[in-house]
Amino acid sequence: MRKIILYIIILITISSCKDKAAIKEQNKPIDTISYRYSGFNHHRKLDLLSNKNFILLESSASCFGDYKIYRHFGTYNQNDSIIKLEPKQVEIETYNSIVERDTTYEIPYSDSLKVKTVYQKFHWNDKIYLLSEQIDSIVYPESKNDFEQFASSYNSGEEPEFSGNYLIRNVENSSDSINQIIPIENLPKKYQDLFLKNPVSAKIIDREKLVFNDEDVDVDLIKWRIKLDKGSMDGLRKGMQLITSNNEFFIFIDSIAENYSYGECYVYNIESKYSKIGTEMKTRWDD
Repeated sequence: MRKIILYIIILITISSCKDKAAIKEQNKPIDTISYRYSGFNHHRKLDLLSNKNFILLESSASCFGDYKIYRHFGTYNQNDSIIKLEPKQVEIETYNSIVERDTTYEIPYSDSLKVKTVYQKFHWNDKIYLLSEQIDSIVYPESKNDFEQFASSYNSGEEPEFSGNYLIRNVENSSDSINQIIPIENLPKKYQDLFLKNPVSAKIIDREKLVFNDEDVDVDLIKWRIKLDKGSMDGLRKGMQLITSNNEFFIFIDSIAENYSYGECYVYNIESKYSKIGTEMKTRWDD
């Protein structure tokens, strides 16, 4: 009988200790590290909680007042350079301004939602960038991954002042670490040659007028196809943007050879004077 009583006491003690440990764990403060992106009517935020859970939010709004919010929940693991997400649940909130109705529902995560799950941390100056090779966002589909977008923003001079559609976090740094040369060697090797050491200058050597007829408008739509005198030997790559000194005309390279390249301006009916043969274009104009 004494053995039974002793055994019960031991079980109660163990159970009590477990309960206290569980309560202590519940009361333990949860720290959060956040990475953000903010664009026009489009926002993203990744919260990494110290309990190894994450919340990934993406919101978009139309000019008519409609909006949609995706909240992805799951767990994550990370090391010094890589963050991996394991999404498990999605909460979708929509608002329709016409019927003035707000709807929220939850669904299990599926790959069709196109969430980036692997990020590389890249530290430059007072920012940590989360860059992924994956393409995501069913709200704002992108043709370039984060590394390619980051290279484009850097080459145009927008980075580090204005960031592209990728997640970043500001960190406190000593003043002597600001305006450091970008550590390209810390990026995957296959993307390193996308980053220009110096701006590329090229001249228009030929152009073609492209005319489109659209039933919805009364006038022809005109675009210009441009040939430049610089190519891959000069550092240009497909997808790079070049612009004139007055910011009136720009093109994206879509075809390239060693010593010349082609591109189009995707804005209709720009005046022909902005793309005359001999006009200089650059990847970046320094002030």
